[in-house]
Amino acid sequence: MRFIKKILTLFTSSIVITLLLSLVPALVIILLEPIEFNKYIVEFEKKESRIYDNINWHKDLDNDGKEEYIDVYNHKGASMAIQIYDSEGKNQGQFNLNYFIPKTTVFLDPFFVDLNKDNVKEILLFSQNKDSVYLNVFDYKKQEFILTDRFIAKIGLKPKAKLGYPYKVGHS
Repeated sequence: MRFIKKILTLFTSSIVITLLLSLVPALVIILLEPIEFNKYIVEFEKKESRIYDNINWHKDLDNDGKEEYIDVYNHKGASMAIQIYDSEGKNQGQFNLNYFIPKTTVFLDPFFVDLNKDNVKEILLFSQNKDSVYLNVFDYKKQEFILTDRFIAKIGLKPKAKLGYPYKVGHS
């Protein structure tokens, strides 16, 4: 019995000492270090009306924490244009393309990607001319298109449609 009391006393005192030695510095570090989880914050992208002739987005293109406003629309009887406004609402310019906003929702949304690793996102837009879809890439930093009218695919064709050489669907 006496042996058990000594072991319990020794065990209890070493546990208390260990806890005090580890708990005090841990509490000091926890209280002094701010807890931030910016990496895991979910932000929803603001989107506005989805009409085929006028599409708008709010997106932070230059990673300054402020969103730019992007307006893509078809001119009346002419081609597609993009207007970009900075975070204060100042028009950065209008940039015209040769073709129109796609008539399908698959190609309607642009992509915002930093392709050339300059910490500014480029805008990848699709345009459509008749049954063909084209890719256009706008560099916000240079304020110019770095790629226009790159053919992507033919769309909207019915089965057995006759396209002529070299595209023949069905049997002749």
